[in-house]
Amino acid sequence: PELDRLAQVMQDNPTMTIRLEGHTDLIGNFDANVELSRNRVQAVRQYLITRGIAGQRIETVGYGPARPIKTGGNKPHPENRRVELVVTSA
Repeated sequence: PELDRLAQVMQDNPTMTIRLEGHTDLIGNFDANVELSRNRVQAVRQYLITRGIAGQRIETVGYGPARPIKTGGNKPHPENRRVELVVTSA
């Protein structure tokens, strides 16, 4: 539902561009987590494209575990596994 709402907002605002930022938790291999975060944002980008949003309006970046919301211990923190949206132009 959130992605459908985003697609609608972008359809309603045809000059709007965004950056999708992918994140993972701190567990596991750093390089594998960076790749996972890249795959995560590419999946969101592809979904938006299927909803009629031009791909050139969507920038992507994968940060892996470099920008956690929560840290501490060697346990997974699900809140670190996310995609964040930044509006780069309206």
